[in-house]
Amino acid sequence: MKSKIFKIASGLTAISLAVVRSAGANTGASGTFSVGAIVNLIVLVCAVIGLLWGIKVLSLVKGGLMSKGWQMFILGFGFLILAELVILAGKFHLAGVPDEIPAILYLLMAATWLAGINQTRKVLE
Repeated sequence: MKSKIFKIASGLTAISLAVVRSAGANTGASGTFSVGAIVNLIVLVCAVIGLLWGIKVLSLVKGGLMSKGWQMFILGFGFLILAELVILAGKFHLAGVPDEIPAILYLLMAATWLAGINQTRKVLE
């Protein structure tokens, strides 16, 4: 299972590096992406995968006791995706966004994940 996840992650990284370069984004003076932008792209891809897996698990629990916890996890992944999109929009000069917005979204992400963990703990006790 771990090797399959590693293969998927490395493949997505290679594809994202190849595709994003040809997207006409602002790559800076040297024509290459910064390491920070690449890391943000990888985190964005992982967050989307986490969101999709969370939705799949939520559909499996079908309104049971674990449903509320998984809804919180999915909401947290949504906040993470929004934060990464805002950061990337700022790095590629697509939008002028204050630096506080991603920090607030990260805080909301952490709060919803903690609430999901707490809800899951209550159900499992």
